[in-house]
Amino acid sequence: MANHYGITPDVIAGELPGLFPDGFTVSTKPTEAIVTAIIAREDAIAYIAAKWIEEIDDDPDLAAAVTAMATNYVIWATKWHVLEIVYAGVDPIAYANIVGPARDAANQYLQGLRDLAIAHEETQGSGSGGGLGGALPSMHTSTRITW
Repeated sequence: MANHYGITPDVIAGELPGLFPDGFTVSTKPTEAIVTAIIAREDAIAYIAAKWIEEIDDDPDLAAAVTAMATNYVIWATKWHVLEIVYAGVDPIAYANIVGPARDAANQYLQGLRDLAIAHEETQGSGSGGGLGGALPSMHTSTRITW
């Protein structure tokens, strides 16, 4: 699957240096293959959301903002799911304190992409808010991924 935003397991390991100082391997939990699969899924979600916006507007500033938002979404969503895997089974309060901020950040970036699409629709006169923005992926609500 295409990697539209250049996010790799090494990028994610760099975001979590205390957990993965040497990166992901076949023996880490999660493995490099699992992290690559998570990145691919989140990249596809971000790409679909961003593509809708980019195709309807030739504004380079908007395109740059959308790309930055999509890239941050992929990073934060991947971190969220990696942290879920690492901290599954710990004290629920500790789990929420560790995983929650990454989950919340990922959802905010995805919601931002949705909001951009809806706002753009409204400025183009449709005003329905249900077309383009309604077609974008919703915020994640899962609390645990099983591999």
